[in-house]
Amino acid sequence: MRSSTDSIVIPLDVETARRAVHAALTGLPRVTSVYVGVSVVEARTRMNLWSWGEAIHCRLWPENGGTRVDVESRSIVPMTIVDYGTNRDNVRLLMTVLGGALIR
Repeated sequence: MRSSTDSIVIPLDVETARRAVHAALTGLPRVTSVYVGVSVVEARTRMNLWSWGEAIHCRLWPENGGTRVDVESRSIVPMTIVDYGTNRDNVRLLMTVLGGALIR
């Protein structure tokens, strides 16, 4: 699988959610750079034995008094056929970090 996606609605306004997503992405072990836009936070990961790296895109939308965060991790090399689960792992780890940050 060359990409993986998931969504979460968090009980924060868009600006606070954007800061939380930025902090979560910055804290991921393989992330090398993070870009913050108006309604998007994007990150790049470094390559490893199984991957040339991934692009993680987080889109933020106001929804029901909170913010919906749509997360997609996609292989940087478009011709990638198998990613050995790295995109799924990126999305799961980000969702775990975001969920943990909201509990504190």
